[in-house]
Amino acid sequence: MTSPEPRPGVLGVVACAAAVLAGASWLRSAAEPFDPKAAAPSAAATGRWIRDDYEFSVYLRRGAWAPTGLRPYLDVLSEYPQLATWSFGIPYAFPAVASLVPMGEPRDVVARIERTEPWAPLSLGYGDVASALFGAAWLATIALAALLARDLGLSPWRAALALGPASVYFALQRFDPLPALALAGALLALTRDRAVLGFGLLAVGTMVKWYPAVVAPVAFAVVARRQGWRRATLAACAFAGVVVVCAAPTFLAGLGDPTWSGKPLSAFASGIAALRAPYEFQGARYPNPGSLAERWLHSGLGVELDAIRPWLRGLQVLQVLAALGLAIVGWRSPRPATLVAASAAAVTAFVLLNPIFSPQFVCWTAPLVAVAGRGRLGAAALVAGIGIDALTLVQFPILYFQATPSGDGIVLPSAFYSIVHVRIGVTIACLAILAAIVVRARSEPAAGA
Repeated sequence: MTSPEPRPGVLGVVACAAAVLAGASWLRSAAEPFDPKAAAPSAAATGRWIRDDYEFSVYLRRGAWAPTGLRPYLDVLSEYPQLATWSFGIPYAFPAVASLVPMGEPRDVVARIERTEPWAPLSLGYGDVASALFGAAWLATIALAALLARDLGLSPWRAALALGPASVYFALQRFDPLPALALAGALLALTRDRAVLGFGLLAVGTMVKWYPAVVAPVAFAVVARRQGWRRATLAACAFAGVVVVCAAPTFLAGLGDPTWSGKPLSAFASGIAALRAPYEFQGARYPNPGSLAERWLHSGLGVELDAIRPWLRGLQVLQVLAALGLAIVGWRSPRPATLVAASAAAVTAFVLLNPIFSPQFVCWTAPLVAVAGRGRLGAAALVAGIGIDALTLVQFPILYFQATPSGDGIVLPSAFYSIVHVRIGVTIACLAILAAIVVRARSEPAAGA
């Protein structure tokens, strides 16, 4: 299938998105930095509505391997996959950031970076560079979503859903645009029958943040049915190859230094321990107040956090079943429209059933919901996407930054939980709409079929 040239509709979306992102980026850089953990943030601290320097200070620390030459995971803590951890080192290559890095022995420099406050010059300079990079990635994501919509016979302007206030807020201060860009590129390649490229990009997204992997089952089923098992197997090998190439440096570093963890390990076990480091960190986390798991299991059913692990494994089983069920639909209806709608449903189900809810997950779903379907169901999905975006912004930063300190934690306003409940309900409704679109797509021709 030949790829059509961009039409004015796509170019218009890109121009509009560039203007919105440039304006939001200027507002962010002009706003005054603030301490979100202060006892009583000043009402005049307008920065709290457009910037979150705390998150950039985390990326600053995770990327400290770059200016010091130390080893990610072994010497410098990171709870993120390899491509994410490596990307956190990129801002250090810019003179505006490199000139602010403290001098000294590598481990001493890492220790000093670990103590850097979110509003210190180094953190702010790092954040400005990283924000620009993430904003550019989000612009590219919107452009690919517009192209994908056009290929599916939809209006490219649907991609403007990704310009919602929460999507733009988090796109400028979280690294989630990076996996979203890879996933958008993967879907565009897959709908154009470029299976190897599509699965390669899917693996790239997975090694930035793991959620794009939930699209792999339906993508494999569609490719196997459209292009044959040989092509699907080759595409799966491309996915595995990218993962191995990304993971190999970490494994080899652990293999070559069995003492890095401070435990008596064999060389091979040391390499595996290095690979498992980010997974163990994430696996040890408890559900947070924004997640369905916390609201339903802990707050609703009263399951104590120390006894919640088996319940969370049940939710993980549901995530797997959802992905496999969508793969069956993809096998029966290997159309581009089915693939895109099923991918949107898979990611939305993953977000809903995840024990950890982070508000930047809106960047995962917005580009997919935007192009999931046509007609009334497609319009309903757009409305649900707009609702999720608006509710997410109210939850964070507006209500979250109204929290008050209490002992070793914070007390959130009661309205915070009300908004969480509404947002979860709208997400469930969005998932139901996407499921209906997937079923309907089985019996409809698509522009890319």
